[in-house]
Amino acid sequence: MERPSRCSSSEAISKSIHKRLDLYALAACTGGVSLLALSSPAEGEIVYTPTNQKIGFNHPFELDLNNDGIGDFQIVNKHGYNIGRNGAFEGILGVKPMLPPNRAVSSSHYAAALPLGASIGAATRFPANSDILMAWGYYIVFSTQCCGSFGPWRNVENRYLGIKFTIDGETHYGWARFNVKFSDGWFIAAKLTGYAYETEANKTITAGQTTGTPSTKDGVPTSELNVRENLNAPPVNSLGVLALGSVGRSIWRSE
Repeated sequence: MERPSRCSSSEAISKSIHKRLDLYALAACTGGVSLLALSSPAEGEIVYTPTNQKIGFNHPFELDLNNDGIGDFQIVNKHGYNIGRNGAFEGILGVKPMLPPNRAVSSSHYAAALPLGASIGAATRFPANSDILMAWGYYIVFSTQCCGSFGPWRNVENRYLGIKFTIDGETHYGWARFNVKFSDGWFIAAKLTGYAYETEANKTITAGQTTGTPSTKDGVPTSELNVRENLNAPPVNSLGVLALGSVGRSIWRSE
């Protein structure tokens, strides 16, 4: 009876050891990858939607930031004739949050027309306003005072509405970009040219940001002071010229 050679026996042991080591290494690598994947949280990203949407007269537009079929904000471009002591044509542009937690960067009267690079996040001012003016104008038919227009969104291009809204109960920040043009003192043409939001909850975004790199103006992030520019224009209901106290309240009523 032949005995296996010492050499062949050693080769068999060596192959067995190598096989076990390979299986161990594979298991270790697989486990390591799994643990690494579990320990690394998914990073947020910016979801940007370009558009060329006109805001129709007396037809509110619903802005759906995350395109889930549920409107987050309503943009109103209302024009009409106010039958009053003087008689006046009026145009009013405004924004209305469609859900209670949703907010827009604003003062007590006007939504801010943010420049490129303005920071939009937890440190930004989001008053609990349900109806927020962007701009308004009037033309008095029977008066020497003629017409006037007011608000930070008067005749602007590529300005940003800073907003926050909720997804599954968590706060997300975003922006909507508009061009606004007045004609004849009161007639408003408004167009939405794009909007974006940050998918990571509670993460700051900058106005105009479409990728993970914050947008800047001339290479420098815009300061909080710039965010508040032009917010001190006179509110509609403080002007005695037209006795428009009812206009600011009635603009949001259904036609």
